Amino acid sequence: VVTNGRIGPLTLWDVRSGERLGTFGQAGFSSLAVQFSEDERTLVVIGSQGSGVLLYDIASGREQLALRGHQAGVRGASLSRDGSRLASYAADGTVRVWELSPRGEVAGFELKPGAYTADGVDFASGRATAYVFGGELRRASPGGDLVVFDPSTGKIQTEIPKITGQVGALSPDGRRVAAQQLLVDRGSVVPPTYGPIRVHDLETGSRTTM
Repeated sequence: VVTNGRIGPLTLWDVRSGERLGTFGQAGFSSLAVQFSEDERTLVVIGSQGSGVLLYDIASGREQLALRGHQAGVRGASLSRDGSRLASYAADGTVRVWELSPRGEVAGFELKPGAYTADGVDFASGRATAYVFGGELRRASPGGDLVVFDPSTGKIQTEIPKITGQVGALSPDGRRVAAQQLLVDRGSVVPPTYGPIRVHDLETGSRTTM
């Protein structure tokens, strides 16, 4: 597990023994979120104060790569399951997709007006999803849209409206996505009512309610 105080480096701990395994970053460094790669070799850190997205080698504690380019503060990031690509998204509503080997930016685009949640991007097999706030109806509600898009071009493939953002994940093969529906009374958007979890088949358009 990784912890971070208000000011200072990140600390990696062994949860079984309680032993401190290493630190990442310099004194005065602060982060907004962290993520482990699937193979647990890389730590993805979303830095505050415009430091962008930083990748650290867990074994050595050394910074491997710094991804910068957004015009506003980065709010979140997500690695693809195979670790080859990373999507970052910022307060200005833009998404940038990075190829990690060879290193470089693949694409930068705005999916649609709105704000992305801190854990709102997921990759799978040539598809990616983002949870997007926005729209007059849902301005006072925690609901938003789940947008399925091509991570290389930003082209939107489909949109699932009125999603809570509490549940949203692509299947490993990228064919299905699970999302929790937001139920809203006709006369008011407050308070929201959380609905069932539905699995949407992106190939056939069918859906299953859990």
